[in-house]
Amino acid sequence: MIYTHLWGQEVRVTVEQCSHSRSGWKCQGSWNDSRGRRHSGEVAHTDIDDKGTSVKARSSVFGVHAGSLWQDAPLLFAAGLFLAGAAAIVVMSRFVNREVARVAQGILADSGPALTLLVDHSMARRPDGQEYASLRFGDPESPSLGTGRFATVRRSDGQASFSLTWGDDEVRVLKPGQLTVEARIPHLALQSGRPRIESADGRLLAEIVGAPGQTGNVHRIAAPDGTELGRFARYRRRTWALRLEPGCSGLVADTVLAYLFTAGRAA
Repeated sequence: MIYTHLWGQEVRVTVEQCSHSRSGWKCQGSWNDSRGRRHSGEVAHTDIDDKGTSVKARSSVFGVHAGSLWQDAPLLFAAGLFLAGAAAIVVMSRFVNREVARVAQGILADSGPALTLLVDHSMARRPDGQEYASLRFGDPESPSLGTGRFATVRRSDGQASFSLTWGDDEVRVLKPGQLTVEARIPHLALQSGRPRIESADGRLLAEIVGAPGQTGNVHRIAAPDGTELGRFARYRRRTWALRLEPGCSGLVADTVLAYLFTAGRAA
């Protein structure tokens, strides 16, 4: 449209017939190009009043437009708003992603006794690349539940740390090689913004909550009294940066890993 108005070839179009539709008048016309060749087709910005007359227009491979560019001003304004909004979303997304990455790098760089890990869909590694734990399906030592959503998490020395099973509404941590539930994150659909980590008897062990002043890609692991037991943030595509404080119990730590391997895995 803009190309045709600004750079299209100027022609004189004879408007030959018009028909009315829900979107308004549509008129057909014919014209000669600069080489004298005859063309015919729809002529934008003409109506029944132009039938039988010769109008000034511009022609290009994108069509024939009579009148001026200002007749398309409402459409151009709407397109401009859309493009401006899209550009703003892209800029904001990049800004937010940089902020989240900065938080994730701070988690990994944090010194002290805390355990820091990079967790993707199937592996937890230390920041230096050393394997910490891995998610394994079809483990021969795992009991069969008749479902594909069952796996074992093994430490780097090959020892089974825990088993897990998950569905659309719950993640469960089991004793390795057994069907005894030790902890669970229930009702995922109802508490997507604040998953609860509970013991087998329903006692609250911790909650995964949004970090104050941060986006949805930065989370805290909070004890029932509000004490921070850990934090994780999106480090890069499909990977979380995770820090677990010394006060975080092994059961809570295992359940957080189970969550990040399954329902809470990084996109």
